[in-house]
Amino acid sequence: MSTQHVCFIQRLAFFCSLTKKYLKEKAHYRIICSYGILTERVNPNRTMEKNPTKIVVYHCTNLRLFHNGNQKKFARERPGINIVAVPCSGKVEAHHLLKTLASGAQGVMVLACGEKACRYLEGSMRSKKRVEYAKEWLVKLGIEPERFRFIHVPPMDITALDSALKEFAAELQSFGNTPPIAKNQTELTTNPR
Repeated sequence: MSTQHVCFIQRLAFFCSLTKKYLKEKAHYRIICSYGILTERVNPNRTMEKNPTKIVVYHCTNLRLFHNGNQKKFARERPGINIVAVPCSGKVEAHHLLKTLASGAQGVMVLACGEKACRYLEGSMRSKKRVEYAKEWLVKLGIEPERFRFIHVPPMDITALDSALKEFAAELQSFGNTPPIAKNQTELTTNPR
């Protein structure tokens, strides 16, 4: 090992020890990696429902639903909602949806532009096919296919998203928790284009 590598490792170890010491003093942070470098802020004052419905929303950035940083505010006001921005909804593959469900989400929603309004021409149609394909896999696994939802949302219409999320959350509550999915069951052999 070169001297530079040893020096880097020593600095990293020193930084980790300082970070752990600091985090013990500040109880509102939690270490989220084995080295102690990555942390996550935990807000003890935030009240959450006992079992909020966990919904992951993949949305196209071209919808401009969340501008000026109000994506975090939107998610904070609705516990259990995790919002993920993607360049185009067509980038969301079927195995992403299954892995999201396998990682503990109760439902997954994909928001896309209108069919004629897609900046990448066929992105929204492609994502719709992939959601349908993932639903077929849920049926094969014995899980409710309604846990995946695909919606066309008009640009900058946050009220349409809010009402769709409320309706989806109510439907997911009736299903209960997601049955466990094994990791090997999320690996798909083919993916529709």
